[in-house]
Amino acid sequence: MQTCFSSFSVLSFVCALSTPTSAQQIWKVNCLGGAGVDFTDLPPAVAAAAPGDEIRVYRSYGTICPLGSYYTATLITKPLRIVGFDPSGSPYSSTPTRAEFQGAFVIQGIPAGQMVVLSNINLGQGIGSASQGGIVAVDCAGDILLEDVYYSSNWSTGSYVHFERCANVVLRRCSINLGGWPIRFIDSTALLTSTYVDHVPSLAWPFNYEQTSEALRVHTSTVTLIDSVLYGNDRYDPPPAYPITNWIERPAAVIESGTLRVGPATRLYGGFSGFPYPNEQAWAYRFAPPATGTVEQDPRSLIYHMPLPAYVPQPIPTDIHATYHAWVVGGEDFQVTVAGPANGFGLLAIGDWQPLALPTSLGPLAVTPASLTLLDIAPLAAGNGSFEWTLHCPSTAAVAHAFCMQAAVLSPTGILSLTVPSPLTVGWPNGQIP
Repeated sequence: MQTCFSSFSVLSFVCALSTPTSAQQIWKVNCLGGAGVDFTDLPPAVAAAAPGDEIRVYRSYGTICPLGSYYTATLITKPLRIVGFDPSGSPYSSTPTRAEFQGAFVIQGIPAGQMVVLSNINLGQGIGSASQGGIVAVDCAGDILLEDVYYSSNWSTGSYVHFERCANVVLRRCSINLGGWPIRFIDSTALLTSTYVDHVPSLAWPFNYEQTSEALRVHTSTVTLIDSVLYGNDRYDPPPAYPITNWIERPAAVIESGTLRVGPATRLYGGFSGFPYPNEQAWAYRFAPPATGTVEQDPRSLIYHMPLPAYVPQPIPTDIHATYHAWVVGGEDFQVTVAGPANGFGLLAIGDWQPLALPTSLGPLAVTPASLTLLDIAPLAAGNGSFEWTLHCPSTAAVAHAFCMQAAVLSPTGILSLTVPSPLTVGWPNGQIP
């Protein structure tokens, strides 16, 4: 990707976003068929695509689609970029348009230096205990970016969001509505940025709901939370056939081993016991015995409720510098925030997301050096050490391509370091049909 200016400019943003990406096949999926459409469902498109291809999935409300307005989630074993698009999206909307899917996305065996991107997707599953759905990734040495993915368990017991032996997983601007099981990270490294996680009680309770649970479980993994909100399950009264221990209020996170990093603008909430109980709130996190993990907490985050009891290992105060931002949609403005050292400076940059960040003396660099474009430098506030820019994304920005925003921050004592990055894709311009 080539840049188109060398001086700092937040007004013109980066015309590099408009630069075409390297050549690859673009496949179009529309269940209604039509001119230029390659497939009517996702699985055959994934089977036909070569590594590095892009698949555009068009949402349709037609009744002749195999699953009504839904496409079939599928197994992915090669690096692909899959983006949803709703051609009926309002030109006045401020959120990305999405395609509807049902079932389970399973991502497996992505090699180092490669990536899978899923963006602008609504994922659900059929209601009922026999239904299986969710997002599962295993044995991926490459990168996984889930961007603007909305997942709802639809109250099914067969609902899973699970990552195991994955080198670099990013959930950005996602909304995950769980169904009694937590998001699980095992032997993995993950970043949840601007992501919301909660639980959806069953309309057919208790038959489609096996237990309450935490929002997140960490096992021999490092999980970083930036600008995110996690809720543990509230208590539910089970019928006599179910053990009461499965249905109590739960914390937002359980750490079996590894490290949970609670970064700026993040909130963790324990579930409530509710009426007729004292309506007490569970601790925001706990350790599964034996306690072999750690929790690091940036002072700009909130862990409810505090203080934790003496027998729970206390969070380690840590300054976690981060970059995070709102929706990025072609033709619209968006906000970018850098949280760094108070009274310091932040230098904001953008470029292509780099599979497996490059180690540097300042910290991991997640932007490929050849694509890096400097945007602006600004003083960080004396109180919370942050600064917010308003940028404009050009309507010609490449969609489905993995960009990344990251900042270098300078402390008043002269220490220079890199923030936690924020990978992103660009949403389709609302009201336009590609």
